[in-house]
Amino acid sequence: AQTCYQKITRSLFTSEGFEITAPFTCYSVYAHCTAKRGEEMSSGGFGDNAMHFADLVSFEEIGRTAGKFAVQLLEAKPISSGVMPVVFSRMISGSMLGHLTQAINGESVYKKRTFLKESLGKRIFPHNVTIIDDPHIPRLLGSDVVDDECVRRRKITFVKNGILTAFATNLKSAAKLGTVSTGHANGFGNFYMENGKVSAEELIADVKYGLYVTDFIGEGPNIITGDYSRGVKGFLIENGRLTRPVQEITIAGNLAEMFQSIQPANDLEIGKYNTPTLRIDGMVVAGEDAE
Repeated sequence: AQTCYQKITRSLFTSEGFEITAPFTCYSVYAHCTAKRGEEMSSGGFGDNAMHFADLVSFEEIGRTAGKFAVQLLEAKPISSGVMPVVFSRMISGSMLGHLTQAINGESVYKKRTFLKESLGKRIFPHNVTIIDDPHIPRLLGSDVVDDECVRRRKITFVKNGILTAFATNLKSAAKLGTVSTGHANGFGNFYMENGKVSAEELIADVKYGLYVTDFIGEGPNIITGDYSRGVKGFLIENGRLTRPVQEITIAGNLAEMFQSIQPANDLEIGKYNTPTLRIDGMVVAGEDAE
């Protein structure tokens, strides 16, 4: 297990006389467990971080959850290759927002090193997907009043009803793109996808044969082309139910098509899981019969 406490003071001063000093704290805890049954071994981890100690998940719950993940993946095996729905647990579904932040970064856009460089004002997600960056939510680590260039942080809807409405810029990239800075010189604040209409259980219920992913292995996608390929662990979905654990498989697709196919559940928990459980149909899965 690992625990960490930080007390930080952030100070900014400009030649024009602007100054701001903001102290804050950060607490984090993480547990990693190994399970063994006969000759089989598996591992699992779980953690949490928060600005206030009182907002952390309890140490007991973190240890219990890490242990459960390790035991659940005992005797995990590959499955046959095919095209199928993939459901991303909300513990790892935030990776999709991570890929989006890379793809709409102003520097990547003006250098034309993102597959979304020509997508401003166009639909890149289904109509029921809205994605917001809100730096003014109390008690969250992503909250702030200005960025590192002293540009005021504000709540911005980057994707509204599936349509990309803005790129994330600092002063340099904004000038290159002929716009104004969005206040993202030091990245995003509390970046989240709004809830969908159905529960995570309902997303899974009508999957005849698919995957429920709980962990990734290896690197992420190519943001320039959108090509996506990642090793994963998780569970097989059969007739709407999670059955056996799986591993040594790879899922693949293209982010442009994946974004268009995303179906969000309604289990968002801002500050813990900034993305709900997600389902993406038609993903390519390479399993035990892959060459």
